[in-house]
Amino acid sequence: MDRKTVGISSAILGIVAVFCVFLFWVDINPEGVTYTGWEIFRKGSVGFYEHDIPIYIMISGSAAMILGILEFLGKGPGRIFGLMIITCGAVMIICPAVFYYDNFVRDLLDQWDWIKILDTYEMRSGFILTEIIGIALLVIGSIQVQMHGRDE
Repeated sequence: MDRKTVGISSAILGIVAVFCVFLFWVDINPEGVTYTGWEIFRKGSVGFYEHDIPIYIMISGSAAMILGILEFLGKGPGRIFGLMIITCGAVMIICPAVFYYDNFVRDLLDQWDWIKILDTYEMRSGFILTEIIGIALLVIGSIQVQMHGRDE
């Protein structure tokens, strides 16, 4: 994988990650309510402990997009950009998991079992896609670091 492919991939994944905030994130089955990441951010303290997580995803996606564009253009240090892309991917993996755990799982673990929790609070497409993009960015960033580690 060359520098341009890493850049294009990172830029596209960053754009899609920003878009994921506007997709459905969680479906609360007892009430029949579905929230997008943007609604979670806007509603703030109305029942969500970690309501600012969608903004972190937007910031990471924007950073991955900018890093990808700069990498495509051949600007800047490739290895450091690879580490920054890895960081963006880690944020996209860890933040939604923290959101789901803090808002829906933590208080119910002693009362319910995992199957009931997962059935009651379903992760939706925006949430799942954000996790997948985070994994992809980890892989791309790792390739970038290894690729530039050989050159030095």
